[in-house]
Parts: sequence; C-alpha cells; structure tokens
Amino acid sequence: MIGGWVADTFLGRYNTIYGSSLLYVVGTIILATATFDYGASYGLSTGSKEAFLGISLLLISIGTGGIKANVSPLGADQIENEGPVIVQRFFDWFYWFIQLGSFLAYTAVVTVQQEASFFYGYVITALSMFLAITLFISGRKYYIIHPHKGSYLTDTMKIIWEGLKKIQCRAGEGEVHIFHWLDRAKQSLGGTYQGQSVEDVKSVLRIVPIFLTFILYWTIYGQVG
Repeated sequence: MIGGWVADTFLGRYNTIYGSSLLYVVGTIILATATFDYGASYGLSTGSKEAFLGISLLLISIGTGGIKANVSPLGADQIENEGPVIVQRFFDWFYWFIQLGSFLAYTAVVTVQQEASFFYGYVITALSMFLAITLFISGRKYYIIHPHKGSYLTDTMKIIWEGLKKIQCRAGEGEVHIFHWLDRAKQSLGGTYQGQSVEDVKSVLRIVPIFLTFILYWTIYGQVG
C-alpha cells in the first residue's frame, strides 16, 4: 500500500519501481556478504552477521513493496488500449512468470545453497535482480508512462474522515435523511466528493472484513515452512 501511494502521489510507477529495485539489489548483495566464508582469521562475528541480515531484510522488504505494488499496473498501462482480452492475456502471462520464478527459487537456488553454499545461492539472486534492473531500464524509451495524479488511498482516507467528522453534526434542522454515514461526504448532501467516489469507498469498506481474514490465513500458512 505504501509503495502504491508513493508512486501515485510523488514519484510515478516507473521511478518507484526503479528506486525500489536498487534497494532490493543492495539488500541481496548485503545478504550474500553476510553468508560469505571469510576464513577463520577474517570471519564476521555473529553480531555483525545478524546486523547484516537485519539490514538486508529491511531493504528487501521495502524494495518488494515498491516493486509489487506498481509493476503489474505499469505493465497494464502499456496495453490498456488494446482491449480487455489483451489485458487479461498480459496478467495470465505475468502470473505464470511469477510462478516460474518461485519454482526456480525453491529448486535451483535452494539446491545451490544446500549443495554448495548459501553465499552462491544469494549471489544468484543478486545477479538476477541486477539483470532485471538492466532489462527494465533498457526499455525505458518504449514505455507508456503516465504522470502521477494523486492517490486513491489518500482520497479514500479523506472521504472516510469527512464522513466520520460530519457524524458529529446534529440531526434535524432540515438535514437530508442519510442512508449511510459516508453519504455525508457527497457533494449532493453538502460534502466535498462526487457521489460515485463515495460509493466506491463504500464498496471497498464492505470487503475489508473479508481481506482481514487473509492476514490470519497467511500468518498460519507462513509457519508451514
């Protein structure tokens, strides 16, 4: 969510992906450094390795957030005028390649880590990210890049805030009947936002309880490994 917000509000999707990728590749380099065998005389202390690990995971997590939030929308921007069939085909291939990447990570890379060393396994990931950044930059002049125009997340929070704020107003005195507390944010009822925007936020809020259950699912699923 933060990665999408930064792209929509400040940097745009391309710049956010590029910057996040740089953080990601630095994180993988640090991770490989922490697992390198320096020998008995020059080995890193356990505390140093833990610090390297913490920094690398922090950079990788921030990089992942910036990439995943924007890479598929940027891809969709390239073919948005080609019709829904082409867009669907793009996302089909997009997720197939994600699964292919996961397959290689859990087979080839893990085999290298178990049979050779963790260092070489993490070198593969660092080189893969470096190659990905190189390919991404090389296509810059061919991309359709839309300027950032503000964040839906920001507008959503403002609509929710306006609806909550106006709940404090006294009923009566000619007030129009309100069917939903967010209706107070509609322009037709004295608010600031268009009716459709408010209705969209209402739709999002209705599915929030469902998405909250995903947290429990993935928390449990993540412990299986």
